[in-house]
Amino acid sequence: MDVVSLAWRTDLALLAARGSEVEHHPTFVVVRTPDAPQRRWGNFLLLRRRPLTRDLPLVRAAFAHHLPEARHEAFGLDDPTGDPADLAPFRGAGFTTSSAVVLVAGPDTPLPRPAAATALHLRPLLDDADWEQRVRLSVGSSLRPDPVHLEYLRARAAEERAMVDLGGAWFGAFDEECLLGVLGVVPAAPGLARLHGVEVPRRLRGRTLEQALLHAAAAHVRAGDGSATLVAVADPHHPSVELWRSLGFADAGRRLQAERDGLGAQRPSQARNAAES
Repeated sequence: MDVVSLAWRTDLALLAARGSEVEHHPTFVVVRTPDAPQRRWGNFLLLRRRPLTRDLPLVRAAFAHHLPEARHEAFGLDDPTGDPADLAPFRGAGFTTSSAVVLVAGPDTPLPRPAAATALHLRPLLDDADWEQRVRLSVGSSLRPDPVHLEYLRARAAEERAMVDLGGAWFGAFDEECLLGVLGVVPAAPGLARLHGVEVPRRLRGRTLEQALLHAAAAHVRAGDGSATLVAVADPHHPSVELWRSLGFADAGRRLQAERDGLGAQRPSQARNAAES
């Protein structure tokens, strides 16, 4: 049975390409990452329909059966409309829930070219120095970043860099050799590509820089697959959402998630990228 949500379809394709196991069952999909059983969104159940409150014990039992090593519980809903109200049974059971907006641009969507910016140089991140700048961009202006958070940012950058081997690219906007902003894109399945992690410092946010990054990412994908649909997943309040809509992206529902630590779990919650997204 196919996954209908473009957000989850691209999520699953990228997880499988990076070594996760994806098992399809009649009423849910199991995602398992054997070498990282505590990675929350590498070990979860994707439910094919929203559960009723009375269904939760069975749903949670299925999670425990298929993912016995996990010290958490995590569920997604494969609902193309994505009504956050569908997560109410999880909230009532003490889960943390979240809803992300899904935006798409089809192969015929004309994405406007950015205005000329003489000091702006767009190119993929290439070497260790570029990727170290990508980490520092996430750190921001903090002179003494939290060591745990810095470790997380380095691990995230390493994961992004590994996606380049899957045909993806992380584009940077440079002023000479200074990285000002980034946006990644990865082919996820035939005819689909996923945009990841637009990051531009607050002081530089605006149409010119983000439009330039988006155009570079779209051109990269369409050069390899002219029929590809671009999929973006973001927090509904992320500042890029309205910009992307104004550039031709259309709403395609929500991605719904519910998660909680298991009894006795001692791991911190790790939020997903606000704009992968």
